[in-house]
Amino acid sequence: MALHFEDFLESTQSITDAGTLIARFHAAVVDEGFENLVFVLAGGRQPLEILSAELPPGYADLYQQKKWERVDPVLRHSRIARQPFAWSSVVGQAGESAQEKRFFAECQSIGVHGGVTMPFHHPDGRTHVMSVSLRGGVQPDPRRIPYLYALAAQTWIRHCALVSGSTSTQIHLTSRERECLVWAKDGKTNWEISQILSVAERTVEFHMANVMQKLNATNRVTAIVIALQEGLIKM
Repeated sequence: MALHFEDFLESTQSITDAGTLIARFHAAVVDEGFENLVFVLAGGRQPLEILSAELPPGYADLYQQKKWERVDPVLRHSRIARQPFAWSSVVGQAGESAQEKRFFAECQSIGVHGGVTMPFHHPDGRTHVMSVSLRGGVQPDPRRIPYLYALAAQTWIRHCALVSGSTSTQIHLTSRERECLVWAKDGKTNWEISQILSVAERTVEFHMANVMQKLNATNRVTAIVIALQEGLIKM
């Protein structure tokens, strides 16, 4: 995680309005060079719901008018992905349809180029999708994706709390679970943690699985952000 993630986490913890929260996230990704941002809720029986968008003029209306959600491979992939992904991983793949090619060509002509999408899945089957993208032809730096995902995870967690009005619940981690999570925060793999703690790698996997279940997280980054937010571990 980038060194200044702590500042972002602290600044968003005190925000009490969802709109202000998303604006703060947008400002953070602009600092990373991304002009475009879209935050949508997909899945279930409801149509695609745009919660927030900072896009070239007319893009959001065109997306809805042409029903691009039916052909958008980025949106489709976000419904099954458990990790953030660069659009380049799903664009131009074998089997890409003519509709998909036209879709991406029109997106680029309007000013929506290479981007990164970060999906967050609900137990009810719906998915919050955060995407950031560029208005030029430069591709995102893949080394910055983990940091972008950490920003998005913190924003999503806070957004869910603000919208639902829920408060934090008491979460208990064992000392070993907390220890594994602290090392994971420092970027260590399960194997590296096992060497540090002098335990089997399967033991670390067991503890990390328990951590993610207790925190209702689908991956390590989300688990780390939730743990930081709840005060279970420190930066």
